[in-house]
Amino acid sequence: MLAASKAKSVKSVKEEWKKNPSYGAFLEKSHREILAMIDWCLAAQLIQLESRDGYPLLVYWERGLAIEIELAAREFLEAMRERGFLWTKEELVGQIPLRTLTRVLELMKEEGVENWRGVLETWYERGSRRMKGWIEALLKGEVE
Repeated sequence: MLAASKAKSVKSVKEEWKKNPSYGAFLEKSHREILAMIDWCLAAQLIQLESRDGYPLLVYWERGLAIEIELAAREFLEAMRERGFLWTKEELVGQIPLRTLTRVLELMKEEGVENWRGVLETWYERGSRRMKGWIEALLKGEVE
C-alpha cells in the first residue's frame, strides 16, 4: 500500500485502498527503503504490526499516535491560515479526528485565543455539543 502496489493479487481491493491517505505515500522510495523505515518505526515502538483480513496492518502505538496528532494538528492550523479560517462542522468532522481537534484547540490557546476568536465563535455557532463544551472551557466563559 505504501508503495502503491501494482501486484495483480491485490487488484480487487486496490480501489478501496486508493481512498486511504497512506496509499502511495512512499511511491518514490524503493521497497528496501520502505522496509527499513518500517523496521525503524517498529523498533522505536511508534507502530506495531497486526493482521486483519489476512493482510498485515501497521497501527500506531500510543507514542506514535501522539506524534501523529501533534503533526496533524499543526498542519491543520496551517491549512486554516491558508484558507482564511472558515471551516464548517461537516468539514471538521471529515478532516480531523476528535483527538486531533482537541490538540488544535490547545494550540490555539497557546498562540493566543484572541488570534483565533473569530474561528472559535464560528465553530461554537456551528459545532456539536461536545465542541461547544471544549470551546467554552478554552475561553473560560468568555463566549456569549
